[in-house]
Amino acid sequence: PHSAKTGLEHTPRARNIAGKQHSGGKTMASDYERICEENRRRYGTDIGRIGPMLLADRYDDRTHFIFELLQNAEDALGRRGSTWNGPRRVSFELTATNLVLSHFGRPFDEADVRGICGIAESSKDKLSIGRFGIGFKSVYTFTDRPEIHSGDESFAVKNYVQPERIDQT
Repeated sequence: PHSAKTGLEHTPRARNIAGKQHSGGKTMASDYERICEENRRRYGTDIGRIGPMLLADRYDDRTHFIFELLQNAEDALGRRGSTWNGPRRVSFELTATNLVLSHFGRPFDEADVRGICGIAESSKDKLSIGRFGIGFKSVYTFTDRPEIHSGDESFAVKNYVQPERIDQT
């Protein structure tokens, strides 16, 4: 399953792990370094400082990110299509250091990585909830380094817009 994880000593982590269904062919994860460079050009290098004012502090309720993660999980499950016969559930696991959200939605691809790491770069259509591409940023009220583990993608998001490859655990 896919998961979202939050919490670690002084710095909580958010982690989103998505279910992986392979059809035999091996695909490569996105080029995180290239996406980082493109986002530095697009948003500048000061986004880590101004991000809280523009993005994370946008919601009055610090727990709003839970609704955003649930919406993203529901969208990913919907993208599995009507022929998907696998599990259709979402689960949360809370430990002393992490919050992990797991679901069986369609695994991330590069468009999803760009959407999560962008601002107003959603991969959703114009009528979908979350089409503005900033809802995931609400996790920054709880963590400063969300992680996503989904299909071949395994990365943390630094400074709101910079994906960083991490080992999947």
